[in-house]
Amino acid sequence: MIAGTMIGSRVSTTMKWPVLLAVSFSCLLAMSLWFSATAVVPALTSHWNLEGGAAAWLTMSVQLGFVLGALLSALFNVPDLWAPRKVFAIGAFAGALLNAMIPAFDVGFATAVLMRLGTGMTLAMVYPVAMKIIATWTDRDRGLAIGLLVGALTVGSASPHLAELAAGALRSLRPGNHRGRDRLVRGQVGTTRGTSTEVQVATHGAFVGDSTPEARELRVSRPHVGALRDVDVDPALSGRLVSGIGNGCGAE
Repeated sequence: MIAGTMIGSRVSTTMKWPVLLAVSFSCLLAMSLWFSATAVVPALTSHWNLEGGAAAWLTMSVQLGFVLGALLSALFNVPDLWAPRKVFAIGAFAGALLNAMIPAFDVGFATAVLMRLGTGMTLAMVYPVAMKIIATWTDRDRGLAIGLLVGALTVGSASPHLAELAAGALRSLRPGNHRGRDRLVRGQVGTTRGTSTEVQVATHGAFVGDSTPEARELRVSRPHVGALRDVDVDPALSGRLVSGIGNGCGAE
């Protein structure tokens, strides 16, 4: 029985860090959707004539959606049944689309809360999946890579407040200009949609489980690449299997 498979004998040092940086930067852009409504709560409160703590639902709905999306993703085993980079791209694009529909169609408060709930569900396809991609590219330095990703999502989720601060400074210099918030939303949508293309370069790394779609894909497209480990078979048969893998590949 094959207990585990490592695709490739080692991680390519020339590709690993560019991919990790691309994933982290993509996550930074995508996570800007998290607090995009919170950054403009005063304007939205005035626009919808909200009272009390109703505006807090614009943020709480994202958190509830993230929890619900994460549960559904785990229940249906989404990241293991579909390629993580595609799941990431679809999640980022869908989140940007839902966020863009709020100002584009000038929806009401209740509809906006539902759309923010959907945005949270799409973000559950971004951050956890990015963590999975990071894990396949690292081994001993996995902690460093995950720390880089966590830092990126922290900066990304806080970026709407920085953008609103910059927009406020611009409005103070140009009185009567109230288009800053619209530009803030459109800018977040544009950068987040960009992650759906950028993350396509962030394919899986060498440390992939044998039951994942990435491992199956590589075994079909490049059967000569890879190494088998923890093979519980007859030593003579194991030797023949290893010799058939091809020159340049080792077995553990």
